[in-house]
Amino acid sequence: MLRRKKPKMLRKRRIMDVSAVRRRVKRSLAVMKLHRRQRNYQTITQHQHQSEMLT
Repeated sequence: MLRRKKPKMLRKRRIMDVSAVRRRVKRSLAVMKLHRRQRNYQTITQHQHQSEMLT
């Protein structure tokens, strides 16, 4: 059976580390919103295109 390593003492997070993580989270949220917006736009244009095809 594999033995797990004992966790080392968690070092105190420096201000830099925290800010880097926050920045990353903010950026990923922005990207997520952007992708969602693009997807919504694509579905709207597809619906318009299909309605034009039907008429």
